[in-house]
This record gives sequence, C-alpha cells and structure tokens, in this order.
Amino acid sequence: MNRFLNYENKFFKTMDWLVDCMLASLIWLLFSIPFVITFGAASTAFYYVMNKSVRHGRGYLWKEFLSSFKNNFKQATVVWLLIEAVGAVILFAYYVMSTLAKAGDLPEAAVYIYPALLILLLMAGLYYFPYIARFESSLKDTLRIAPRMALANFPTTLLVAGVFLAAMYAEYRLLPLLIIVPGLSLYLISILLERVFVKYMSSEDLAAEKRRNEDQN
Repeated sequence: MNRFLNYENKFFKTMDWLVDCMLASLIWLLFSIPFVITFGAASTAFYYVMNKSVRHGRGYLWKEFLSSFKNNFKQATVVWLLIEAVGAVILFAYYVMSTLAKAGDLPEAAVYIYPALLILLLMAGLYYFPYIARFESSLKDTLRIAPRMALANFPTTLLVAGVFLAAMYAEYRLLPLLIIVPGLSLYLISILLERVFVKYMSSEDLAAEKRRNEDQN
C-alpha cells in the first residue's frame, strides 16, 4: 500500500505526464486563437514546453509557455503568415490548373506538381516552429535551414509527418481528443526531432544541456 502511494512510482509519474500533456494541449489550443495569426507562436511555445518541461521536467509549464510565446512571437508569426500565403498561392494555382486540365487545355500530369509542393510545405512547416523553439537564429537563416534539415533527414521527416497526420485524423474522427492527442503526438515528435537537432548543436551546447537536464532530475 505504501509503495502504491509513493508519488515516485511509475503510476503517479505516468499520470503526471498525462496531465502535463493535457495541460500543454489546452494551453496551445487557447493561444492558437485566432488561428490565422497566433498559431505559429503558439506551436513554437508548445514544442518548447513539451521538450523542456514535460520531457525533462525543467521549469513550470505555464510560465515556460508564456516566455517562449512572447520571445518568439515575431519570428514565428512571420513564418506562419508566409506559410499561409505560400499555401494559398499553391491551392489557387492548383484550382486554376485543375480547371484547365478538365477543360482539356492542359495535360493532367501538369496538375500533380501542386500536391507535391503542398507536401514539401508541410514537411518544412513541421520543422520551422520546433527549430525556432530550439535555436536562436535570424528569420533568413530559419527559413533557409529548417527545410534543409527536413530534406537531409528525410526518413525522420516521414515519421514526423506520419505522427502528425495520424493525430490530425484521430482528432477529426473524435473531436474531444483535442484535449490530449496534440500533447501526446508532439511528445513523440519531439523525441524524433531532437535526434535531428543534436546533429546541429556544438559539443559545448550539448554538454551544457545535458548538465541542465541531469541537475533537474
């Protein structure tokens, strides 16, 4: 009985982890309103707390989320607006080209490039906000480096995209899952992406981060 009530046992640790995932999901949803503007900054802060607070137990979730949201708001919002703009252009071009192809004015194969471009945009988007959360970089470097990471680590990118799309499908099928699935899926995505990010960190930065995580634990 005493062993069960010990807050250091696996049951309570798992429950704490689930609660943190749920709280992070709810905060992300709250800060993503309005979606058109704040989604990028909210997603950056979401990744930041999932990696720092939920995975490694450093800092307070709410406080760390607010700090990252504020510090990265400008860059993350610009990136998100650019993604929206590029996505809108691709969708409009796809609509126009599809119409022309159906009318027989264009070969149907010419239309296939636009879904491919959307997939590439999704792949880059999956890296942009975690990258902003993890590295101090100029807007120009962020726009340049994150897509290169996605392509250079293509197998991992496919896994990340698979987790993301599976989470989206689950939430679409059962809307209440929005309170927990975003946190659970991002937890898994953060594990995958951190294996990529460590390749781009100096040995000094890696050692310092390892010390911070060990001190917390």
